[in-house]
Amino acid sequence: MFYMITVITPTYNGISKGLNRSINSVLQIDTVQEYIIIVDGSNDSSYELCKELKKRDKRIKLILNNTNMGWTYSVSKAIDQISNKWITIHNDDDWLLPTFFSGVRNQTLKTAPSLSQNVPISDLERLAAYHAQASE
Repeated sequence: MFYMITVITPTYNGISKGLNRSINSVLQIDTVQEYIIIVDGSNDSSYELCKELKKRDKRIKLILNNTNMGWTYSVSKAIDQISNKWITIHNDDDWLLPTFFSGVRNQTLKTAPSLSQNVPISDLERLAAYHAQASE
């Protein structure tokens, strides 16, 4: 059985940073079971974009901070609402390849084969290292 993932994306005025591309890159990945997007007091059309995408994909949970509360507050608020064991934080200007999470899992199992099939991907250092290696 493959693990299911919660992805958290905090955004503040993300439209100019490529928020649409960022969200769609996450939604193309089958193992993403839950996608929490926090619009953190944006004054651009980030919230409207996220509402439209939420209508098309039931995995999206949308949180709106009426004022900008900052990255840490927003991520903490999202973590309080997750339903999976495995989480990762995806910034609003990042985008993922469809095989990203399976690549992380496979690489982890190669380097630590005693781990169970459920690899905790909240290990952000391991994710960052793999992502850097994959982009070289």
